[in-house]
Amino acid sequence: HRDLHSFPTRRSSDLYATLSALATRPWAEAMLMIRPHLCSLIEGMHALIVRKTAVKLRVMILFHSSTGIKITEAADVAQGTFYLYFPSKHQVFVEVVADLNRRVRSAMSEAARGAKTRLEAERLGFGGFFRFTADHPGLYRVIRQAEFVAPMALRNHYEMILSHYAPFLDEAMATGEIAPGDPLVLAWSLAAVGEAIGMRWILWNDDHEVPPQVFIPEN
Repeated sequence: HRDLHSFPTRRSSDLYATLSALATRPWAEAMLMIRPHLCSLIEGMHALIVRKTAVKLRVMILFHSSTGIKITEAADVAQGTFYLYFPSKHQVFVEVVADLNRRVRSAMSEAARGAKTRLEAERLGFGGFFRFTADHPGLYRVIRQAEFVAPMALRNHYEMILSHYAPFLDEAMATGEIAPGDPLVLAWSLAAVGEAIGMRWILWNDDHEVPPQVFIPEN
């Protein structure tokens, strides 16, 4: 099957090795042995489809007006495989938003790792977000469409990011690094500023880079 050719071979080879060892085992014992391998294979295939769809969505104009056939063709996934893991295109859209959310948070966290001050962490974290936006311009398009395709996924996207962000601001307020206030309100405000800057100077700028007069990354 063409989808399995791009699937990590370690999981599938583990499954095949287990299958070959089942010939002399009782049926019930065989099912118990194979279950974890099947679960691992299914989870991996599910993630593969989501990631391939997320990558291809950046070149699709309107997800909600695209047919299931167009989505599977864009992601290079067979229709049978697609509908095996996702009962509808709405479900795969929700998964794509969640996948992008994890990747955005990971990019910002990795960029800010090792920061010694809150200001340094802010600069590094936003720098990570801007780089991610430059590499994945479809992020804005997918999130904007979520307002119409999957409103709850849109809300979860922002709340997931901000609920992880606000405690760091709260801690910085407690230590006197930044002025006291409501950390959640500040988190939403900073996120709005960062998103607007990314749109103006990453998406709308031919250089796809925030100029120094707008954002000076920490050296």
